[in-house]
Amino acid sequence: MLATTHVLVGAVAGRAVANPIASFSLAVILHFILDKIPHFWPDNKSIKIQGAILAIEWSIAILFILFLSDNPDFLYSQFTGAIGGFLPDVILLPTVKTKIGKWHAIRQTHTQKIKDAIIEAVIILSSIAVLIFWR
Repeated sequence: MLATTHVLVGAVAGRAVANPIASFSLAVILHFILDKIPHFWPDNKSIKIQGAILAIEWSIAILFILFLSDNPDFLYSQFTGAIGGFLPDVILLPTVKTKIGKWHAIRQTHTQKIKDAIIEAVIILSSIAVLIFWR
């Protein structure tokens, strides 16, 4: 999944549970569940390029969360959910050639199919809609 997807779904977890620790934990679990869904990822990119893509996406997604967090009761849980959704990739991306990195990589289904990119776009847009309209 794109980092944006993980971050926004983590933020939705934070909106759902409204507890920073629970939202972080739920978002980490959701990260691995989302990785099982076939999803688009650019093929043959170097670790540096992948890291740059992730950093840009994470920044954009965090801005979305801060912009959409008009309720201070949800702000901390959304933010910790966003961190929990993204953290497994931050930790595991540099370990791609280790046993744990390979374990993470084989549990993902990366494709270059447009239908998988559309599925991910639907998840992103749905997450944004929840963050906008769920009060």
